[in-house]
Amino acid sequence: MQQVEIIDIENKKYMVLNEIEDNGVTYIYLTNIKNPKDFLIQKTDKEDPDYLVNLDNEEEFNKAFELFNKSLEEK
Repeated sequence: MQQVEIIDIENKKYMVLNEIEDNGVTYIYLTNIKNPKDFLIQKTDKEDPDYLVNLDNEEEFNKAFELFNKSLEEK
């Protein structure tokens, strides 16, 4: 059985769906365990990879979302 990673963000529990590294940035894809429509993309902090931070802008979100979609196509 595969182990699932759960992360608390703003008092909500999110399950890690995927992690993708691109050009030195690691994007983390999460979904709320109580509401799968609540989907987040965050990235690890370059100075502290155990800390998640928001994406910089809409352009970065679009890039990260495209990477996620490509990863689904490969499965």
